Amino acid sequence: RAGYAQTSLTCIDDDTSMTVGSAGVVTLAEGQNVTCTLTNNDVAPTLKVVKSVVNDNGGNAVVTDFPLSLTSSAGSVSVTSGVAKIVDANVEFTVSETRLVGYAQTSLKCVDDDSSAAVGVDGVLTLAEGQNVTCTMTNDDIAPTLTVEKNLTVNDGGNEVVADFALSVAPSPTGNPIISGTTYAATSNVVYTVSETQRAGYTQTSLMCIDDDTSMTVGAAGVLTLAEGQNVTCTITNNDVAPMLKVVKSVINDNGGSAAPGDFALSASSSFGATTMTSGVAVNVRANVAYTISETLLAGYSQTSLVCVDDATSMAVGVAGVVTLAEGQNVTCTITNDDIAAAEYIDLSITKRDLSDDVLAGTSVVYEFVVDNVGSASPTGNATVTDQLPSELRWISSPLVSAPAGVTCAAPVGQQLSCTIPASLLDPSDGPVVLQVQASVPGEVRPTTVRNLVTVDHPQDPCLPVNGAGTCTPTLPPGCDSAAPTLVVSEVRAANVDCEFTTIKPNFDVKITVAYVGPPMGPGSSGSFELVVSNNGPGTAFDVVITDPLPGPLVVTNARGETQECAFVGNVVTCSRGALAPGETWRITVGVQLPVTVPALPANYSNVVSVGALGDEIPANNVDSAAVPPQAPLPATGSNVKTAMRLGWMLLLGGGVLLVAGRRRRRGGAVEVM
Repeated sequence: RAGYAQTSLTCIDDDTSMTVGSAGVVTLAEGQNVTCTLTNNDVAPTLKVVKSVVNDNGGNAVVTDFPLSLTSSAGSVSVTSGVAKIVDANVEFTVSETRLVGYAQTSLKCVDDDSSAAVGVDGVLTLAEGQNVTCTMTNDDIAPTLTVEKNLTVNDGGNEVVADFALSVAPSPTGNPIISGTTYAATSNVVYTVSETQRAGYTQTSLMCIDDDTSMTVGAAGVLTLAEGQNVTCTITNNDVAPMLKVVKSVINDNGGSAAPGDFALSASSSFGATTMTSGVAVNVRANVAYTISETLLAGYSQTSLVCVDDATSMAVGVAGVVTLAEGQNVTCTITNDDIAAAEYIDLSITKRDLSDDVLAGTSVVYEFVVDNVGSASPTGNATVTDQLPSELRWISSPLVSAPAGVTCAAPVGQQLSCTIPASLLDPSDGPVVLQVQASVPGEVRPTTVRNLVTVDHPQDPCLPVNGAGTCTPTLPPGCDSAAPTLVVSEVRAANVDCEFTTIKPNFDVKITVAYVGPPMGPGSSGSFELVVSNNGPGTAFDVVITDPLPGPLVVTNARGETQECAFVGNVVTCSRGALAPGETWRITVGVQLPVTVPALPANYSNVVSVGALGDEIPANNVDSAAVPPQAPLPATGSNVKTAMRLGWMLLLGGGVLLVAGRRRRRGGAVEVM
């Protein structure tokens, strides 16, 4: 039988135990008895495991890199590829290996060596007696993958996109260029270099390769070697480089001028706003944004050229000072100004001040204007001084207090006063013209600081038209706000506008008096305090507050004013009023009571009240007090309650007798009380 081997065949004479015949061939004599014995032994099967490694994607593993094993119910044993191992028949074996990273097992087939028939399934098999089987296990290296991603950081106006950057891998896994975000199959154990074609105006800030599975860094500076089956993503990040813009101011003083580059205000304006420039100092700007280079012209100078040049190529950039810089581009714009030969001109200036540092409400204030021609020629025609009085003040009926002969002021129109200065007073050699005007401060004005704006205007005064032909916006002196009228005024050689800040202080005297109204105070008694506040003027008092911290043992029962002006918390009464006009009085009644549980009011009891208002200059009369008389104590007679009750009944009866005695009947039935 298959799987068994005959180990012996012996024939023995039963009587003599002698061997008979040979190899099972016997001849028996007459009457001889012979026994032939055949012995068989099972043949051990053999199992051979053959390891096959396919390295078609750059893998470098060999057969011995894969540990092989046979596992049965008796345990697991290691085997060597190609070496047959004797095993037990009729026992289930599992053929396996220790997997190698980057390799995939593509097949595991077991075949009978004699019949070439398949044995078992997926490496699980049982061998019959004497059977010889070979199991072949094939592994193929897995191609690694490489992904290149392009990132752009755009924070300085750059307009490049990812597709503008040519990416490459050397050696190329599929042919360049590489497309950002696309995964390519690569070859393991090959040195790759990831790179890009740099774009002008962009800086590569990082090139990092990361294992997709472990998140560990792979290689350095874009140079890497991929293991079998490894998946790596390389990310290249670029940042746009801010362009640099420099404005250089060149001043030619060939006609006696003395201006320096720092005297000219330079700026670069774009849709993002205006940037103040300093001559010769480069600043970062945004790429792909149009900038307009400009200056504030200086009187007596003309702009002769404005040229912008690329620092690297020396090529002209932009037109008429309007430039758009590319990423990383450096441009220098040079503005040249030349002084203009002096000419006769008229230039008026004005300064203003009030003649009092602080002005009291209910009084008046005098303003002084100083008008001067700081030009070189005399004007033809009159100059006009316009004063826009703040709303808190009022012009008096004839505001002009003093001025040189020939100066006139028209009647005020609302808050505006216009005065005329004849040309004869405006010769540069004559010196300044001084005017003084007067305004009243109403008593009802709250304490505040007001701004008074004045301008001087003349048709011949030179003007820079910033709001249109022949019209200028006044340049306000430091401290003045921007609420200035648009007038034909000079911004060239002198200030044609000025303002003065006047502080209005309170001007009033509030006074308080207090009086107690009611009976002497005893247990359970009630009374009141009458508080009177008056304003002695001459101005209105604002934010008037009365405070009455009534001392115990009296308690406050109510506090009433002419309107709902008072409140009290515990024994503290507070009354408030927004304004108190001159001569006006304010009356407050505070009701009080002595609790019945208190036997007597302390001697010398007094209630102290006060009044306060913002800016009261005379505080001496802001406090007053009123005493409350205590009830006289009952005489100590020693009588008991019964005695007191008898006395009460006697008084009651006596009163009745007197009432009857005092009545008599009149005619007609009427009763008359005597």
